[in-house]
Amino acid sequence: MLPSTKFILGSSLSILTIGLLLSTSPQSWITTSLQNLRPSPPPEPILSTQILTTDPLLLYMHNFISPSEATHLLTLGAPLFTRSLIKNGTVSPSRTSDSCVLPGNDTVVSRIKRRAEHFMGSLAHDGLEAIQLVRYTPGQKVNLHYDWAREPKQDRRGRAYNRLASFFVYLQDECTGGETWFPNVTVAKKFGESVSAGGLQGKVREDGAGGMSVSPSAGSGVFWMNLREDGRGDARTLHAGLPVGEGVKVGMNIWVKKLV
Repeated sequence: MLPSTKFILGSSLSILTIGLLLSTSPQSWITTSLQNLRPSPPPEPILSTQILTTDPLLLYMHNFISPSEATHLLTLGAPLFTRSLIKNGTVSPSRTSDSCVLPGNDTVVSRIKRRAEHFMGSLAHDGLEAIQLVRYTPGQKVNLHYDWAREPKQDRRGRAYNRLASFFVYLQDECTGGETWFPNVTVAKKFGESVSAGGLQGKVREDGAGGMSVSPSAGSGVFWMNLREDGRGDARTLHAGLPVGEGVKVGMNIWVKKLV
């Protein structure tokens, strides 16, 4: 009994397919198959922003990183923390936190740096510093300071630069206190009236001591410009990390470079 046409056609296609696969490089075939099996990158968090002030520019960022990204960064940084230093490389009672620099070859670290670059759009800059985590336990703080420097910093290539802008994003907010305080910045009146509708109730407020305070909220944070258009540091960006009362606060610094 002759096999059916359907069977013959199916067998021929199978033989042809096997022949084509065998005629190609086994290595390229395996590589292609493995690439198809790789998981898709995780979806980007739904980021939204609100303008706190326009002069200087200071933005509140909702959901800059996802909970899974925050967990990954906290795990990555946990064994790396050491006592924070001030700009001259010494320990000081003005900055009592612990901090660490995250490895740039980590997939999540690289993704977050790309996100920061994308966030800035067409803003002219010269790259980012390595991402830093900073951890505060009860009583720890950082006194009033600027992120920009009066004397230019030097990067690994020996180029002089200053910090054009800053991102500060909260990774862990299980604490009391620990607000980020900008004494020389005032929240716009209209913003203060609509803060509840914008989802910032209790997160941003005019501070009793003057200026504006931002409370820790995991995944969210603030972005601000440090330098004026003429390249000088903007004194209004003076800020501090107020002491943590109870619990732990962990934040992430991303500093934007501008060559001078």
